[in-house]
Amino acid sequence: MSKLHLLIDTDGVVFNINKKVIDISNEENNTNYDYKNNTSWWWGDYTKDTNCGSKKYFENMLDREGFFRNAEIIEDSVKYINKLYEEGHEITFISAPHWTNKTFTTDRIEFLKEHFEWFKPEKNLILTSRKGICDGENRLIIDDYPSNLEQFRKAIRICYGQPYNKDYKGCALRFEKWCEIYNAIKIMEKGEK
Repeated sequence: MSKLHLLIDTDGVVFNINKKVIDISNEENNTNYDYKNNTSWWWGDYTKDTNCGSKKYFENMLDREGFFRNAEIIEDSVKYINKLYEEGHEITFISAPHWTNKTFTTDRIEFLKEHFEWFKPEKNLILTSRKGICDGENRLIIDDYPSNLEQFRKAIRICYGQPYNKDYKGCALRFEKWCEIYNAIKIMEKGEK
């Protein structure tokens, strides 16, 4: 099998948006909630368990200038993405923007430049809420949001495991660690199932 073109989501796959949101909420609301305990989309468990915040609160947080500039990295994501790039894979980050955040695009570009020396926005970044338009043969999509994965029919799909997608039963493989994703890609390259 030839090298796969890798389409990699950013938030929840490389950029630990969930930890950042809960850390800010904990600080602002004087709570001590562990982001790993949130098993629902839009931080619904945090809202329910702490009686703090709301979907609107989180939407406003995501609108803050500079929000997407930095966050803790998902463990081993940078290491394995760089390794896959060095091994000859074409890599495109595909991200659904928070459209009302005025600095989202520059924040995202600066974040990716900081962690990936080879990254060029004009070549390695697609910003769209309709990720399925990037579907195609010899492609592999890695995303944490099941509805994004379901937009793909031809590409190989990998669901990056997060607490809020633990019950996912769709057509994608699901892995919780980047070393597992890397090993799966290596097996696919050999043509094994």
